[in-house]
Amino acid sequence: MKNLLITLAILFPFFAQAQFQFGLTSSYNVAVSSTTEYLAPLNNQYAYKINFLGHSSTNTIGLAARATFDNIYAAAEVTYRESKYQMQILDFNEGTIMPSGGRQFTETTSAYHIPVSAGVKFGALTVALGPYFNYSLDSDSPIADNTDILDRERKLSTGFHFDLGYNIGSHFSLFLRYEKSFDEIGNYHYFNGKKTKLQSSMNYLSIGGSIYL
Repeated sequence: MKNLLITLAILFPFFAQAQFQFGLTSSYNVAVSSTTEYLAPLNNQYAYKINFLGHSSTNTIGLAARATFDNIYAAAEVTYRESKYQMQILDFNEGTIMPSGGRQFTETTSAYHIPVSAGVKFGALTVALGPYFNYSLDSDSPIADNTDILDRERKLSTGFHFDLGYNIGSHFSLFLRYEKSFDEIGNYHYFNGKKTKLQSSMNYLSIGGSIYL
């Protein structure tokens, strides 16, 4: 309790004098992840060869808020994002009807994407960083429907983002953002009770803008 009171006492001058703004934000997000592959073992043989081929660029749109005090500011967004990523599966099991070159699957997830950041202003320029959180709303997994590979959907995933921004007046801002996911694709796909060890993460380079009231 004592530490909480000290923290609130330190933060109170900032929140008491800060300028709060609320608005809308949107961005276009370019996928920048690498591809990986994994051979899934079963009984001293390989049951599947799993290739993560990459994921698609996407858009986000939602609400934004920021609090500014002199040259310091904090910001948060709650946006909607739908992501699609592609997997190729080669089945080594006997009696399968999968084509010899494997089959490609597209998985789709929708989530609330919530970046939280703190930064500093240098005139019209801003620099900020912080964590982000993805809260999954829905997931479509055709791999799980067609193979023995399980998709273990996680409701909450996290990452880190770094922003460079430019303010146009006091109500409009542009930003360039890099997002690094803390989760790997292999954390979601399991075979024979084990992670598939696909090392790629769904990282993005984003460009966008926000309008504040």
